[in-house]
Amino acid sequence: MHVNARNEKAIKPLLAKANDQAGGASVQPVVKKRGNVSFLTLPPEIRNKIYDLIFKPNRVKILRYPVRLICGAKKKTRKLGHRFLVTGGTSLGFDDENYWCYGGKGDLNFNLLLVCRQLHFETVIYLYSMTEFVISTPKAARRFLKVVPLSSQRAINSLGIGYSTHGEPNLTEFRKYKVRADNNWARLCEQMAENFSLEQLCVRMCIRDWPIPFDLTDDWAKGPLCFMGRGIKHAKVHFTAVWHDKVKVSDAREDLERLLTLE
Repeated sequence: MHVNARNEKAIKPLLAKANDQAGGASVQPVVKKRGNVSFLTLPPEIRNKIYDLIFKPNRVKILRYPVRLICGAKKKTRKLGHRFLVTGGTSLGFDDENYWCYGGKGDLNFNLLLVCRQLHFETVIYLYSMTEFVISTPKAARRFLKVVPLSSQRAINSLGIGYSTHGEPNLTEFRKYKVRADNNWARLCEQMAENFSLEQLCVRMCIRDWPIPFDLTDDWAKGPLCFMGRGIKHAKVHFTAVWHDKVKVSDAREDLERLLTLE
């Protein structure tokens, strides 16, 4: 006979009466102990609801921090890091005034990813899908694409990129370095467009090229145009170009925003 441990005291008189009727033979209750319930034994639907409550929208800027020199190291090394940015009134919204400003507070909940392998596989997608990444240097973008696994990159749906062109050098023999830098940035943008599943994109560029007609046929537009036709629903573009006509800058910005949101 199986009984609950809580009701053991209540049924002792009944057991004594049963012992008397059985001629003194002892009848001991079998208490069924309940083992520890693991979080992973919960249904996947409940675990997903819990993950939705834990992971909140955040906006972080990817940076490269210097690492202390190790004995015998020949050059300085850098590692990826992040800093929280100010979040606007709406989550993952675009605000030109404070979009790139530090000072935001958030929690990426890295500890949950370190519990076990299964929890890591289940929660890493939430981490990257709920975080808006802001990358403003080619070196940080290259390192980010190299370090982050491709499966995690597929979960990124919101991105902010910033880039400053080098401008025309004083000597024509140095122009090859400017062309090389622009081509490298365009290749990084193409790789990010292919690896990420973007729905929101913010582009901020400081354009120092001169003289140019300032339209989407210029070299500076190669990078942002790589995101065209990628299923982006919301796009925001901000240009800083003090040497060019404001009307041309505004027209180029509107044209680029319209092209980025085309299916």
